Amino acid sequence: ANEVGEAFRIQVHVNWVRFSYVVASGYVAADTAHKTQLEYQASGNRWNSRVAFACLDSLVWQSLASVIVPGLTINRICWAANLTINKLIRMRTLTTVGPLTTRWLVTGIGLGSIPFIVGPIDRTVHSAMDGSLRRFAPKTEQPTSTKGED
Repeated sequence: ANEVGEAFRIQVHVNWVRFSYVVASGYVAADTAHKTQLEYQASGNRWNSRVAFACLDSLVWQSLASVIVPGLTINRICWAANLTINKLIRMRTLTTVGPLTTRWLVTGIGLGSIPFIVGPIDRTVHSAMDGSLRRFAPKTEQPTSTKGED
């Protein structure tokens, strides 16, 4: 939702963009609650370090991969597109492009870039999480070996 909000930033009042972040944050909260509930049930309905970590991991990952990084990326793509289009207009390379067309071009570029940023952002956030927060994940209990026992 916030990626779409950022793509339309040039078209709408900033409060609509902020609202798109509220919607995206609602998704983060719902997914975090869901992942936490699943781990809680897997832990025999007991709160423990694995449940707490599942909650933290989901909250951080979703915040980064679903809200912060994509929102910033689309914001900067649209900023660069607007800057480039306006520069081309000033250089008289684009002579028939007015303000309305410029706004829609920027929005179209922002919306069109969304499918291309998802995979790289997800992989980058996974890698960053694996190299940082996930290093502190509670260890899964290994079953006791019964090899050689009768």
